[in-house]
Amino acid sequence: MKLANISMMALVALTLTLTACKNDKSEKPEAASVARFLWSEKAIPAEAQIEIVNQFNEPIQGAKILIGDAQGSPFRNNFLTSDTLGKAFVPTEWSGPASVTVDAAGYVRQTLLNVMPGNLTLKLSTAYLAQRAEVRGQVTQLPVVNGDKLVDFALVMPAVAKSDMLNFDIGEVISPYSDTLSAGGQNSDIPSNISLPKQNESYFINVTLDKPLFRLKMTNLGPKKFVTTRGRFVFKTVVGELRNGKTFPQLINYFSILGGSIRSSVLTAPLTNLDIPGNEIEFKNTLSVNSVPAQADEMLLVLATNEIDGSMIPTDVKRATNGRGGFEISLIYIYAKPKIFVPKTRVCPVYM
Repeated sequence: MKLANISMMALVALTLTLTACKNDKSEKPEAASVARFLWSEKAIPAEAQIEIVNQFNEPIQGAKILIGDAQGSPFRNNFLTSDTLGKAFVPTEWSGPASVTVDAAGYVRQTLLNVMPGNLTLKLSTAYLAQRAEVRGQVTQLPVVNGDKLVDFALVMPAVAKSDMLNFDIGEVISPYSDTLSAGGQNSDIPSNISLPKQNESYFINVTLDKPLFRLKMTNLGPKKFVTTRGRFVFKTVVGELRNGKTFPQLINYFSILGGSIRSSVLTAPLTNLDIPGNEIEFKNTLSVNSVPAQADEMLLVLATNEIDGSMIPTDVKRATNGRGGFEISLIYIYAKPKIFVPKTRVCPVYM
């Protein structure tokens, strides 16, 4: 598969040039020493730097950087540590190609081979946990109206970097983990990353829906961005389909997505509590998408995202059904031509 408009970042090397200072033998030693001191202060340019960032281009402090294959080789002081800005100065002794290894707590160690000295930016991927961490909380500020035949809900998802789209996991949008919702004397399993504030509707009898807490499983710790998308669905239609044995992912085309919010958080523990409002962004635009053929035993999902501050923000997800024509998908903006990507997982992200 070919991904359109992939931009490649170029590595720019900064060359430090020093000009020789001629020593006049007729000059007095004291004057020569002063002259050399003044020349040094003015002539040496700013040093090149190695910058260590995460997938959202945020600096990583305390990253360990090794230039070469071992400490002290090929030169002394080849072991560095990034500062609060995620940067470390390149040693002037580094004069030829060498491997560069970067290691930071919570991230996958990375080694680049045959790197020339100069300005360098390395982006680290967060390491997977042996046991997944959990983010939980409530989606607030949802416009619940009892008895309007509509159910208000919110779906909480992590934002992803554009580089992660090749390894996209649909489980981050529709969680494979489930919670049990009891309503009208019947139990239904729904994805754990859905928040349903308390509301009353009627389905032959009065039914109370109440699952305000969302749970989101994360594979790694560190800085994260989360997006919540709020929406509505016709209560009677969806409940009827659930009673007929349909699963939640099979019903997502009944959901209308209206807006959401974005929040950042740094995960440092196995459990993080995070409440997110659901009314800060309005999704006022839609994009018409044609259905894509899928095998009988496959479920093809189309994911819409917008790029904001270097992150891909999910705004809607719909199911493509063979022979059913197209459908509308929600977007934040629609001023650019959409780019389509169909990875092997049979998830089709549409991002702006």
